[in-house]
Amino acid sequence: MLASDEFAGRKPGTPGETATLDYLEKRMGEVGLVSGTNDPGSYWRMPVDLVSVTPLTGSLTLEQGRKRVTVPESDAAVFTPRRRALATSGPGTGVPVVFVGFGDGSVLGDRLAGAVVVMLADPGRDIARRDALFAQRATAVVTVLPDAAAVAAMRSRSQRESLMLASEEQDTLAAYVSNAALADMMRRAALGAVESRSQRTRLLPAGAESGGQHRSVC
Repeated sequence: MLASDEFAGRKPGTPGETATLDYLEKRMGEVGLVSGTNDPGSYWRMPVDLVSVTPLTGSLTLEQGRKRVTVPESDAAVFTPRRRALATSGPGTGVPVVFVGFGDGSVLGDRLAGAVVVMLADPGRDIARRDALFAQRATAVVTVLPDAAAVAAMRSRSQRESLMLASEEQDTLAAYVSNAALADMMRRAALGAVESRSQRTRLLPAGAESGGQHRSVC
């Protein structure tokens, strides 16, 4: 009966919900059930606070030294149930970055508290792993997806409106990045480190000496 078109999906806050509650209230009275509310003014009903969440916009910025790159929308997505969220991590920020691979961080103890955690996608286990990481008080969880198509699919699933109990509202931040985008940033970081070392190294002509050290250039 409740699956019929008459109840229009039963979504909270819609006429379908009103029709559903009226029907249930009527039927429970007809079969002789007794209310547990102890509220004569609302014999069958108790107030329940719900939160509706619809993702808007977000961006993922990767930074190495003074170089900052905002990952294109095609290769990254960021979601949070909060109205606004910002997570910063890495050297100089006081917020560690922890890589857990295909794991859920269960062997790391308190090391995940306050950290930004990076994990590799493992379809079928990702939701449980992400929940486990947040349960260990991770500030944010970044999931590395195989490619841009996987990012697009995740965005399509996550941009729908969702409802939750206000008492169960979570303060979490989840991000997704394609393997190619992350690999590109890591290559840039490695190149930047090499360039930085090169700038600190003074190359002298063959046969010259500096500070008791001899360097030759081939």
